[in-house]
Amino acid sequence: GDFTLDKRAAGFRSVVLVGTGTGLAPFASMIKQLHFEAGQGKTIDVKYTLIHTNRSYAELAYHQELLALEASQAFDFVYIPSVSRPAARDAGDPNMGLGRANNLLRFILEMPLKEEEALQAAIANGENASAAEASFAQAVRPRLAEQVSRKQLQERLSPSTTVILTCGNPMLMEDVKNVADKNGIQFEKEDW
Repeated sequence: GDFTLDKRAAGFRSVVLVGTGTGLAPFASMIKQLHFEAGQGKTIDVKYTLIHTNRSYAELAYHQELLALEASQAFDFVYIPSVSRPAARDAGDPNMGLGRANNLLRFILEMPLKEEEALQAAIANGENASAAEASFAQAVRPRLAEQVSRKQLQERLSPSTTVILTCGNPMLMEDVKNVADKNGIQFEKEDW
């Protein structure tokens, strides 16, 4: 296919991968290949950041493997796992982020949650905002795992040198595109 780093991320110094659910699959493959190439002595001078979200901890495929690849420090790779429907186990885990992938990206870039933005738009347009209020009230507030800070991540997302690649839920990918556009960051998505 053409959803490859060579075709979608060529020339960028920072690559942000946003994968949800089964949309993680191409990114897991890419990260494993980069790790293999680094182990073969290839110099990788690009920063890779993976935002990986699923509904629950049990559904975070490749989680332990991705943690190990990050810990190996074979290349510049930051792994940001999160769950969108956190259980007590997740809320108490300092190594687990919380929230949907698009809202984590919004949090990193200091933007309002998608649900908050929808509420503000409903109010501004004079619409009945009760559904938007309920959605915002139920939204999981983003939290990063303790090992990474928002400031560190912001430093990895310079608009002129960054591309965001996403795969997963179509509505989420549309919002990630919206976030990228508002921040002047190149956007690419997997169409499947």
